[in-house]
Amino acid sequence: MKKLSLFITIFAGLALLFSACKKTEENPQQVVQSQILGKWPLKYRVRTVTTNRFTVKLDTTIYNPVDTMIFADDGTASIKRNSTIISTSTYAIDATGENITFTGTTTTTQKFTFVRPTSIGLFISDNTTNVSGNEVRTQIEDQLVK
Repeated sequence: MKKLSLFITIFAGLALLFSACKKTEENPQQVVQSQILGKWPLKYRVRTVTTNRFTVKLDTTIYNPVDTMIFADDGTASIKRNSTIISTSTYAIDATGENITFTGTTTTTQKFTFVRPTSIGLFISDNTTNVSGNEVRTQIEDQLVK
């Protein structure tokens, strides 16, 4: 009788373990949308210069929290400088959660480099030029930190 009760206890524990570890499907667009809501001061602007696929120069500019992006759940994004809102636009996140499109006087699409609970990385520009036969790539990324 003890063996049967031990077997039932182990079996019930395993069944509970497998049901608790069930994979849940999450929509990446909704996850990113919920994580970016709020005020995000611009903390760093990272500029990376790569020549022939080797990083030659890496500059990081540290900003005082002067410029702040504010994402609202109604789909609007505002840029606030000091205490004045200087622009407002609507935003949309693509289905994969990798890009954000700002629509205002001009439409701009930027790629997320990362979205974390306390920081966001956005590619601002990615330019490739040919200088004296060398491929020079300049990438600029803004990092917003709560």
